[in-house]
Amino acid sequence: MDFKDTGNRIQELRKSKFHNRNHFAQALQTSDENIKRIESGRGLPSIDLLIKMSLTLEVSTDYILFGTTTDPDDEASSTLIRLQRQLSPAGKKALHNIATEIYILEKG
Repeated sequence: MDFKDTGNRIQELRKSKFHNRNHFAQALQTSDENIKRIESGRGLPSIDLLIKMSLTLEVSTDYILFGTTTDPDDEASSTLIRLQRQLSPAGKKALHNIATEIYILEKG
C-alpha cells in the first residue's frame, strides 16, 4: 500500500464532496491538520477514521486504501454503503457512532 496514493484518493474524493478540507475534517470529527497529514501521504487514517471516511465519502475502505472496489460478493459492505446513502445527516452521524462503537468493542 502506498501512503501517497491513498492520500491522493482521499483528497480527490474529499474535493468532490466538500468545499474544503476543514468541512471534511468537521464531518469526520477530526482536525484539519490530521486530514492534511493523511492527504499528503505522511500517514494513514486510524481504523475508526477510515470507517468514517468510507461512510462519508460513500466508497469502500478497499477503494480508499488500495484503489480497488469492493468485491461484489461482499454483501455487507455493499449493503452498508447503500444504507448510508439513504440516511439523513443525523442518521449518518448515528451510523458513524455505531461503527466506532463496534470497532472499540472488537478491539477489546
